[in-house]
Amino acid sequence: MIKKLISFKKYLSKKISTIKNQLIIIFLLIIIIPTTLISSIIYTKSTESLTNKTENILEMNFNLLENNILKEINLIDKVVTQIYLDDKMLDLLSYSPSKHFYYLYSRYKVIKDPITQSSAFENVLNTYTSTLNYFNKSKTKLYVYQFGDYKFNTNIFNLEEVQITSWYPSISPDSSPRIMYFPRSKNNNLPQGVNYVRKLFGLKNYDLSFSSLITIQLPMNEISKMLINLKPTNGSTIFVLNENNRIIASTENKLINANFKSFFSSYMPIKDSPIFNTEIIDYNNKKTLLSTKTINDINWKIIGITPLNELNKDLYRTQKFIKLVILIILIISLSFALLLANRISNPIKKLVESMGTLDTDNLYVKIDDYHFNDEFSYLIDHYNAANKKIRNSIVKIKEIENEKKEAEFKALQAQINPHFLYNTLDAVNWLSLKYDAEDISIMVTSLSDFFRYSLSKGKTIIPLKNELIQTESYLTIQKIRFPDMIEYSIYCEEEIKECSIVKLTLQPLVENSIIHGIEPTDEPGFIEIVCLKKNSNIIITVSDNGIGADIDMLNNIINDTSNSCSSYGLRNVNQRIKSYFGDEYGIIFSENETIGITATITLPFMIYEEDKNVKDDNC
Repeated sequence: MIKKLISFKKYLSKKISTIKNQLIIIFLLIIIIPTTLISSIIYTKSTESLTNKTENILEMNFNLLENNILKEINLIDKVVTQIYLDDKMLDLLSYSPSKHFYYLYSRYKVIKDPITQSSAFENVLNTYTSTLNYFNKSKTKLYVYQFGDYKFNTNIFNLEEVQITSWYPSISPDSSPRIMYFPRSKNNNLPQGVNYVRKLFGLKNYDLSFSSLITIQLPMNEISKMLINLKPTNGSTIFVLNENNRIIASTENKLINANFKSFFSSYMPIKDSPIFNTEIIDYNNKKTLLSTKTINDINWKIIGITPLNELNKDLYRTQKFIKLVILIILIISLSFALLLANRISNPIKKLVESMGTLDTDNLYVKIDDYHFNDEFSYLIDHYNAANKKIRNSIVKIKEIENEKKEAEFKALQAQINPHFLYNTLDAVNWLSLKYDAEDISIMVTSLSDFFRYSLSKGKTIIPLKNELIQTESYLTIQKIRFPDMIEYSIYCEEEIKECSIVKLTLQPLVENSIIHGIEPTDEPGFIEIVCLKKNSNIIITVSDNGIGADIDMLNNIINDTSNSCSSYGLRNVNQRIKSYFGDEYGIIFSENETIGITATITLPFMIYEEDKNVKDDNC
């Protein structure tokens, strides 16, 4: 048995190790896992959403039911109060059997005996109870003291009939109303069902504790009908319990008048809370949503029982449909996975077999039985081409190595040593001095200084004093080129000579002044360079007395970020300053008071430090 298991494990490992089978498994997992996960999440979220929605509906329905019940009770209380405070009713209630009828007769001229008095009672009752659309004579009852042997009508009864009942002592001793449940009785004169009960006192005759008792039956049948419309599902049951947990209204008529605890208390704990509560319980081996709410004013409870399988009935159908869809997707995915796995693995298999035949004596093996135009076709074509070029590659590698050595030698020959240039210019300088050519000596020396400070060993940031030397060398050369045409002055405060500046900042500005400001005038020109410290900045001005220029155009050009060729040198200087020091620094052009323009350069006061210098390979 163990050998069979080991053999099966090896067989399974061998099968899974192939690219084809791995692709099939991966494709199926990629499809099945997300599909199953998403379906489960959707089903779970739908169940939660439906349960929450049902709870919200139940809460709204319970609140509606509570409001309707309290509305009916308040309406009854209002009517009874109107009856009680009616002048005729007060006179009738104040009547005592020990007195004669002439008091009432003298007041109304109609009440001569108990029968007439009973009719007067009923007239008062009908006057007010007729305003309630659900009342009729059989639902409103008035119990008064008996007048001799006379019997009253169907709504007016002897008080002695209820005084001997077991529930009479529980009635409030004052005139406070109470909602009571009365069991069915063979005596039709006694109240039955859920009734509004209130004692009526003879306010005009203080020798009596009270004169009568009025009861009005609540329309619990109408409330039961209302409960049916409030059911969230067909299988739901809603109860209304009184303060003694007796079912006084229900969607199940057979349970009315029953004690709720005797049926359900072992399954459902009843909570006294005016806040709507829900919980999931096990009832009859089923998950059930229990909803409860207490009507505080009358201490009634509203209870709803909703089986979760009723809520999830549609979801169960959806779940079956999802499972069917997953099965169909699985079958289709398996088919496509097989096709795709074969499509991918076959060319790889051909490449592996072909590479297995390669050795040092057989470097050219061609694959010519793959006819698809895809990435594998590209791979196979290049594989064939690579095999074909393997032999030539060795020769080409040697040729490339030889060419590389030759190129390195030529590059070495092409290099110019800056020191050789400086030494040559120095030799020319000494020859010019030897032959008393002072102008040539000055020009060569200035040119040598210009190149030396321009190169600056590849540095981008240099001291301000070096920038001024380089600029003065340039002005010296230009002054020799244009005798008697250019004069200049340079002033720099001593404390800022060691401050940092971007290399080749001043020379382009000076060149711009000569070419565009002084040369067009054909008259001698003057260039002034002034370097001052102002607060935490360095202010450098380059002024000329040339023909001037459009200042707005110049400022727009130097701040233009496009690759326009116009005034590229000035724009490049401004951009380099901003790049190294920040956007708050740079160049601004302005007009002089008389003629010419001034370029103002703003730089930070920053002492030059050798180790913080930045290399620039392009310099």
